Amino acid sequence: MRKRLLFLLLMAMVSVSESWALNFQVTVASGQTLEFKTTTGNNVEVSAPWSISGALVIPSTVTYDGVTYNVTSIGNYAFEY
Repeated sequence: MRKRLLFLLLMAMVSVSESWALNFQVTVASGQTLEFKTTTGNNVEVSAPWSISGALVIPSTVTYDGVTYNVTSIGNYAFEY
């Protein structure tokens, strides 16, 4: 019983932390608009590009609403379509 309660508590914490992720769009220097999702601290991942054409340059940092974030990963399925 105690293990089940601990498991349920951990699952609730994970789902709450996921819901606090910030998603935002930034037009990067190469002219494309990319969508980013916060992960941990000031880190973000590219979560979905919008109408990409030509060469894509993913920057190492992006600034949104006065906060600079480190681009640390590309999300699963970000370039699926």
